[in-house]
Amino acid sequence: MSDVVNTGGRGPIGTPTNSPISDGGTMARTQNKANGSQGKSADVGGTGLFSSSFTDADRQFLYDIHHSKHLDGTPLRLDELVFLRGQNVRMQQQAIREFGAGSNTAAWFEEVIAAYDEEIEKAKSPLGSATNALRTLLADPFAKEEDMAEKMRTMLGVMRQEALLGVEDDPAAQEASDLMVKVIDRSTEQRTAILEDLVNREKASSGAIPDDKFREAIGAVMGVERQRQLLGMDDDADGAKKGDRVGQAVAEVIHLVSERRIKSLKALIDQEKKSMGSVSDKKFQELLAAVLGDERQKQLLGVSDDETGGLTAVVDVMDLILKRRRAAVADLFKSQAVPGSGVTNDQVNRAIADYDAIKQQARRLGMAVPEGDFTLGKPEISNQ
Repeated sequence: MSDVVNTGGRGPIGTPTNSPISDGGTMARTQNKANGSQGKSADVGGTGLFSSSFTDADRQFLYDIHHSKHLDGTPLRLDELVFLRGQNVRMQQQAIREFGAGSNTAAWFEEVIAAYDEEIEKAKSPLGSATNALRTLLADPFAKEEDMAEKMRTMLGVMRQEALLGVEDDPAAQEASDLMVKVIDRSTEQRTAILEDLVNREKASSGAIPDDKFREAIGAVMGVERQRQLLGMDDDADGAKKGDRVGQAVAEVIHLVSERRIKSLKALIDQEKKSMGSVSDKKFQELLAAVLGDERQKQLLGVSDDETGGLTAVVDVMDLILKRRRAAVADLFKSQAVPGSGVTNDQVNRAIADYDAIKQQARRLGMAVPEGDFTLGKPEISNQ
């Protein structure tokens, strides 16, 4: 147990600068307050009695007991807490023999022992055990997110059980809430870093990251961001900064994906202009839906236009499709006028209906298109 860190002030059984565990056998109060003033008071005539109440340093040290940890950041185990309490009990007994049961030195050790009793009680409870396990994992900078999530689920399960059983004032409850915030913060950091890495890789080589990979990463980071918002973790300056980082990463992804799709759409437009009919309606429609979806996302997130001409490309595609559909209807009319062509009114009417449907879509985009440049023919009558 020699790797316990002294978090500040005196070690519980050592000098002001030494590790509290590795200094076993030294006398804390008699050594620390032998000849000089520390804080508000000093020993009176070497008797071990204080001229006034505990100092700020004393209170800080008692606070540090509740936050003691190993050098690697992991919390103290139950057996370590019990060991430290035992050491201080022996020191208190020695102080009573030297200075009397009413001395401030004896009273000091009573406060220290009480502090360890609180930590031992926490560690012994089911919730204390669960929070201790999560604290240990959080101390590992390389801990996997799924492992932390599993420990947090265990902790939340114990909390729900205590709530159902009417358990109140569990000393580990506040720490459990604090740890949940830390886990969510860690998840936010990890997921945002993953998304930012994808962005950088895509910037370095356009098309390197598939849409599904981006979609998965955005879903993950937005999921944990919603948790942060529900818990009010974006209310302070630090939380708002983390939320802004998430928003910026998501916006960059939308821009990158949007630009990539717009470039693909423009390439299809150029191909179609060079060779009419070379690009299928299905291919155009798929990219149109994707580009329009990107534009809606930008509006919902308040992302400014990236000036890549998304809507312009959409209008160009609609214009090409309108021309193709109009030409198709005109060709059918011409063919129908030739005796024996076999072109029926039903075929012509379906082509006109397809053309009219595209015109409706174009109007919703603000395009000016003719109202009725073709007239429906008479429907075919079934011979059945």
